[in-house]
Amino acid sequence: MSFLPFLCRRIVVLGLQPHTLTNCTPSTCEQTHQLVEIKNIILPSPINNSRQMFALLEFVESANLNIPYIRPICLPFMDQLYKHVPSNMIMSSYYNNILSKRIALIDTPTCQQRFLVERFYFEFNNLTVECAVEEEMFRQMPLPATLGSLLQMPVRYGGKTQYFLYAINTVYPASFDFLVFGPYLFTRFEMDNIEWILENMEEKVRQTSFLTTTGNTRVNLKPVQHASSQALYDFNTCGESSPSYLTPWTGGVYYDKLEFEGGTGLVTLINEWYAVGPASCFDNSSAQFIIVFGFFGKAIEIECDMTNNTELCNVPPQSVTVQKVFNHPLYNGTRNHDIALVKLATRVDTSRPNVKPICLPITDAIRSYDVSNLVMRKSSFELTKVDDRYVDTEECQKRWQGLKVRFAVDESKHCVIQQRTMEETCITINAGDSLQSLQTMASGDRHFLRGFATARPSHCSIYYPVVYTNTDTYLDWILKIMEQPADLPFDLRDKLIFNKK
Repeated sequence: MSFLPFLCRRIVVLGLQPHTLTNCTPSTCEQTHQLVEIKNIILPSPINNSRQMFALLEFVESANLNIPYIRPICLPFMDQLYKHVPSNMIMSSYYNNILSKRIALIDTPTCQQRFLVERFYFEFNNLTVECAVEEEMFRQMPLPATLGSLLQMPVRYGGKTQYFLYAINTVYPASFDFLVFGPYLFTRFEMDNIEWILENMEEKVRQTSFLTTTGNTRVNLKPVQHASSQALYDFNTCGESSPSYLTPWTGGVYYDKLEFEGGTGLVTLINEWYAVGPASCFDNSSAQFIIVFGFFGKAIEIECDMTNNTELCNVPPQSVTVQKVFNHPLYNGTRNHDIALVKLATRVDTSRPNVKPICLPITDAIRSYDVSNLVMRKSSFELTKVDDRYVDTEECQKRWQGLKVRFAVDESKHCVIQQRTMEETCITINAGDSLQSLQTMASGDRHFLRGFATARPSHCSIYYPVVYTNTDTYLDWILKIMEQPADLPFDLRDKLIFNKK
């Protein structure tokens, strides 16, 4: 089972070269490239840098210069490098791999003529735009320019050739992709660009962990307003798990039919008729959704094959059609208020061990909890303690805003890190995976829903936490909808097995 990723990539691959993804001998493999996370995207002020076309990227960890394919380019600090216009340049661009070829600068009128020959017109209203074409004496590979393509200036220095940054492609429209021999357009890299970079760079020390341990923090919450909703729950039966089914309240969301490789996310069953999960899992408003409860992992399959345990194994998953999705009224397609209450078309059978509802913390006795009691579901159908993976919302907001994301991290969110050190095994989290508190009641230990995952880095990160919607923030909204008439020929309070004890 797999689910769609729920956040864009924020990574850079350094050292990517043709035919160097692997470089192995019979005994060893050489590291040829490095995947680094972006920690911060620094953009110029539109007031002070109206002509600035570049962004500065800060990495979570430093580039590994021990890899022979990774080297920094030289910046042209010397004035004479700006006064000298070289006869030829080296252009690097991405075309399945990073490739380079020699090109020559041409003047604006000649460039305009070349564009007209190709049935294009480009207006040169920026004095820093440079135009280049493939050198005619060297018939080379066809290579289109892409955003970020470098124009490099070779300079003999210290008995060898050094490459200096001269210009970067920032103006190339996608419709020019077929111009594989030019003309190519670049924005010249000038001294004020270098000064801006130096102002924004800081000396960095290589870090291996970015944890901000919260300790055993107590989370104190106000009572819920809809106290009458307690009649919908039986705390003797909700939130019960077993060694074979650790999260029997988890359901997978699918389109129309059971396409197990194309799920949109996960939801959490909160009673026989309702589940809750990310609203972003139901963004396709015209689709008919099916939720599958009671699926289990490979470990159960192996145990069933070995033991033939009838009670354990003869419990097939339950597929239920979604009758209605209640998106939060402030949800607008971003990660803010990313929560939906899902009404099922038919009742789920919770008498079997593989399908059980989780508890909602609606009584005063279990409203509040300790962070040390939090457990998180991971994609291997297992639970793990959060411990010092928990990141406070202020620090979480600081980290994610470095990437200029479109959501805010506030009291309506939880944040948990997937990987505490580079050496630790990463915990894989899917959209909708639940965050729970394990608390003791008179009837025993019970799991209470505290959130579900809505945003995460595309790769495991020691810096960027997984962001969870904090369901306690929306609990009154959930209960208010559940108290509304259900358009059924009977009262849910009479028919549900959940009754106040």
